Amino acid sequence: IAESALAEGKADIVAMARPLIADPELPNKAREGRLDDIRPCMGCNLCISYMFQGQPVRCQANPTMGMEEFGWGIGSIKSAPAKKKVVVIGGGPAGMEAARVAGLKGHDVTLYEKADELGGQALLAEKLPGREEMGGLIRWQKFQLPQAGVKVVSGTEVTAQMVLDMKPDAVVVATGSTWMRNGFNGGSFMEVAGWQQDNVFAADEVVNGKAKIGKKALVWDARGDVIASGIAEFLADKGCQVELATPFPNVGALNLLIDCTYLHVMPRMLNKGVVVSPETFCVMVVEKTVTVLNIHTMAMREITDVDTLVLVTGKIPNDELYNELEGKVKELYKVGEARNPHNMGTANRDGHFVGRLI
Repeated sequence: IAESALAEGKADIVAMARPLIADPELPNKAREGRLDDIRPCMGCNLCISYMFQGQPVRCQANPTMGMEEFGWGIGSIKSAPAKKKVVVIGGGPAGMEAARVAGLKGHDVTLYEKADELGGQALLAEKLPGREEMGGLIRWQKFQLPQAGVKVVSGTEVTAQMVLDMKPDAVVVATGSTWMRNGFNGGSFMEVAGWQQDNVFAADEVVNGKAKIGKKALVWDARGDVIASGIAEFLADKGCQVELATPFPNVGALNLLIDCTYLHVMPRMLNKGVVVSPETFCVMVVEKTVTVLNIHTMAMREITDVDTLVLVTGKIPNDELYNELEGKVKELYKVGEARNPHNMGTANRDGHFVGRLI
């Protein structure tokens, strides 16, 4: 669009904000015809949220943004003094970034992924309404891996013995995390009673098609970020009658307000018929009846005929492989959600940091 406006004389200059945060080299790459090399802005507004909190600007797509003072600027990735054999296990954002950077430093890098497709949980994120651009980083990373000399082996679950048999110099464990299905949360420090029922699901099960979606759904959000609202919209688009309950004062209280997407998400949800119940805890489920609690009045309310209960709470790191390898390889790193379940930007920056360390 920008190039067309200039070529047709409709503009003399085009200014970009977020796209240049995601990739400061965008104009140079466009001039050289390297469009696939441009790291895309995902429109997530993480940059704005950091700015509004008075913090240095960060970017989910660009892990070097705001890190220039630490030597992470353009052209700062140099060849390593000695070539190493590097094995990366896990092909999500953290694993791919660690592999990419290690490859750029001249190491012999092989990336293993259990699934047939690279991307990890980011593949689920891009399926949520309004979050389609979240897959942009994954596509860019996939394109960059061969350019960095990284060998990719997908559809292979790696064991500790397999790693040891490879005799690597460095191992990066980027095995991600698993969504908690029991509703345990940092507010009550309790599980949701009855979570073992077959109509109770974690967030990822809804998006990956494993959940049985009925006519009426309750989404309980104990995170306060973008995920529960995305799940609620996703279910509403499937024809569900959806209620979204959260212990916070509003939907996405820890995220949507700060990054300015609240004004887009709320109208979309409400127009799709989603009912929002703030300051509400999910207490228990018995068959199709869910009991919720208002945190101010302590009044209980029963929601009946719930076919699908989705508990959007926490994640548990998949760090078993790391624990098995600890003390058995020369260099061992744990990155991304295998180290600390957070968000795509943190995982990406985590992988970049470790890639530079090797």
